[in-house]
Amino acid sequence: MWTGQWVDFVQEIRWANDSSGYVKVWQNGQLVHERASMKTLFDGFIPGSGSGQCNMYWAVGIYADSDAGLELFTDDIEIWEP
Repeated sequence: MWTGQWVDFVQEIRWANDSSGYVKVWQNGQLVHERASMKTLFDGFIPGSGSGQCNMYWAVGIYADSDAGLELFTDDIEIWEP
């Protein structure tokens, strides 16, 4: 657990209905998770059409059963496409 310090996370996701998808996560500039050859979209989801079976959105927050003293500060969030 990190307290009293900023932690930088970067995620790179290739959205795909087939096994060409992947996920990479960096923490403070170091690659800490990588998974390749995976589906990253639900069956039936058509990228860019808005007519898929799910309404995708990006969110950040604290997901816990209790909020006893938990605080999360976020700064400089960016979403980009190459």
